[in-house]
Amino acid sequence: MKSKIFVTDFDNYEKSIKRIFKALKIKEKIKEDKIIIKPNLTINKKPPTTTDVNCVKEIIKNILNLKIKSKIFIAEGSGGCDTLKAFEDLGYKELEKEFDVKIIDLNRAERVWLKNENAMVLKKIYFPKILLNSFLINVPVPKEHSSAIITNSLKNMFGIYLSKGYIAEWGILKSIGVIVSRNVFSRGWSKADLHVFGVHKSIYDLNIYKKPDLTICDARIGQKGNEINGIACKPKLNKIIASYDAVACDSYIAKIFGYDWKEIEYLRYCNNKIGSAEDYEIIHI
Repeated sequence: MKSKIFVTDFDNYEKSIKRIFKALKIKEKIKEDKIIIKPNLTINKKPPTTTDVNCVKEIIKNILNLKIKSKIFIAEGSGGCDTLKAFEDLGYKELEKEFDVKIIDLNRAERVWLKNENAMVLKKIYFPKILLNSFLINVPVPKEHSSAIITNSLKNMFGIYLSKGYIAEWGILKSIGVIVSRNVFSRGWSKADLHVFGVHKSIYDLNIYKKPDLTICDARIGQKGNEINGIACKPKLNKIIASYDAVACDSYIAKIFGYDWKEIEYLRYCNNKIGSAEDYEIIHI
């Protein structure tokens, strides 16, 4: 069966996300007692570099309208700044006050060791425990990327990883009774290991440990040229895009940006293993 990608024009987040949820029929999909919403807050820069808080706000409202018992969390592990600063500067802390949701900094979250011999480079990772047995809604922003060519749902999973150097520094400080400050998490890129191991292979590996259950792509604008210092797409993409298949979603985003999915190494790795990069159906709603 072909993977389905739901595409709707953006008029405003309230109307567009509502149409997406109606098409997704998500209530019958959620069996877990935790729903994790994972935006792209790699740094504390405003959209389109990061996921618009208003997009996540409407996703929360639509989940609450389902009247299910699952607890909602918003989780991210920023790489370019302290995650808590990104949450504060980009308006995410306000969502805790407005709704019954909890903000989780994955760079500080409790972790457990996981192993997978099928991984290409990450045979063992220190995995955020909160993500175990959860329904993960990935809410990326589509951008060109200096290393990955395209960053969207699959690349957004870099946020779950914490580099060895950060783990060691944090562990040493805690072991000697020092209160861990924000500075520990604000120097350099906490995802640096992944660039050493290879971005494309790391993307594949992280998604075999935990792949998104649902991707809702905030394609209101889009960003060209670079993941951090790029420029907004002109014209704006003006879409909200959703799929239960993250690979299909990323393949479609690649096409929108003018790339064949076969040109992107991580999509070749993921195709027919995590999802389908070539066999999907576009449903316009």
